[in-house]
Amino acid sequence: MKISTMLGTIAGLAVTTAVGLAAPAGAAPQDAAFLNRLQQVGITVFNSYTTIQGAYAICRELDLGTPHSRVVALVLAANSDLDWESAADYVVLANMTYCPPR
Repeated sequence: MKISTMLGTIAGLAVTTAVGLAAPAGAAPQDAAFLNRLQQVGITVFNSYTTIQGAYAICRELDLGTPHSRVVALVLAANSDLDWESAADYVVLANMTYCPPR
């Protein structure tokens, strides 16, 4: 599975493909952990920067009260390479890694 493009109704939730899995230089430790966790669940990331930005966008949507299932559906709709489980894994890992406790 790979994260390709998360477009659609969530502005700023774009995750595009490019080359590289490593976290960007100067990245926070949680960035490398997030990317590693994605890899562990079978999600291939080709652009770490946009994948991480997409994770922050997930937090914003959840903070706005968008239900997890709706966020997963949006990720799934915009990423034909993912199945429901992989899209859910992405949302859960983004939430665990980047979203502040509520």
